[in-house]
Amino acid sequence: MFAYYLRYFNPRLSPRQSERTPASVMVLSQEGLGAMLWSRRQQGWVYDPVGIGRWMAKPENENLYDPISLAEAETRMREITDGREGLPDEATIEWIFQWDGNPPQSEVWE
Repeated sequence: MFAYYLRYFNPRLSPRQSERTPASVMVLSQEGLGAMLWSRRQQGWVYDPVGIGRWMAKPENENLYDPISLAEAETRMREITDGREGLPDEATIEWIFQWDGNPPQSEVWE
């Protein structure tokens, strides 16, 4: 249902980071209808299928991400955030994607 990717720091933009240092986890709908990533800058999940799709389509970024399993995505999120944030479960991800990342305020997730 979802594809998970480990995104690395760009060495041109983050020269102090070692090569292939994990920066984020990306979650994409296999139907191509949704995508989100963990934003270090915002310290939270950001729903941005257009931006993520554009970024992944650039040839210069093809070595800056790898497909990973759900289990590895969960482990990497804990590493990237020093245990402060986990990967949302798939039901939550599906709910976020259902609303294009912007659920109505009256919608309550249970």
